[in-house]
Amino acid sequence: MMATNQNGKRFYQVKIKGLDVTSLKELGRLMGPLQRQAFRIVYGKILDLTTADVFTEAVVSVAQYYDQPLRCFTFGGFQIVPTVEEFEEIFGCPLGGRKPYLFSGFLPSLSKIAAVVGDSARELDRIKQRRARW
Repeated sequence: MMATNQNGKRFYQVKIKGLDVTSLKELGRLMGPLQRQAFRIVYGKILDLTTADVFTEAVVSVAQYYDQPLRCFTFGGFQIVPTVEEFEEIFGCPLGGRKPYLFSGFLPSLSKIAAVVGDSARELDRIKQRRARW
């Protein structure tokens, strides 16, 4: 919920609800390595979250700078977004020494684009030609 302070500055009112994860922590403690691996395949890294220390005051403070439309944090006009390496960690999908995608100068064919967007190559070509005339 958005609110305004005495100076007219807008801020988010953030309420954080604490969750009781004791039973999940106990489940993780009772699992063997194979069970833990199978659990991770199905549920991701949820067990790791049970051991993370959360400082609610810090979360509430930083939440004031979250820019919802941009989906990033904005501090004094600067947008703070995760780096490629941080996205690797967040998604658990390392690039393995490969570089992230960089435009190589070759555009995909209209037929490939049509297959992705679910339209015909002929229709995309017609749209392209019409826009080129503008």
